[in-house]
Amino acid sequence: MNQPDIGLCVACQHVNIIQNDRGSQFIFCQKSQQDDSFAKYPRLPVIHCNGFVAKPEESNKNEI
Repeated sequence: MNQPDIGLCVACQHVNIIQNDRGSQFIFCQKSQQDDSFAKYPRLPVIHCNGFVAKPEESNKNEI
């Protein structure tokens, strides 16, 4: 997955990228565990999110 495919999630500290045995990747929003208004697996690309919190700069460099 590349950045335009998933939108804001790539830079959010609530994202957890899950990969199954066949290599498919899924974006899991950890914010959904605390607040039911957030989808566990949001429809992509996410272009606006009230729960978005940017990751520290260092962790954005080698993601996805």
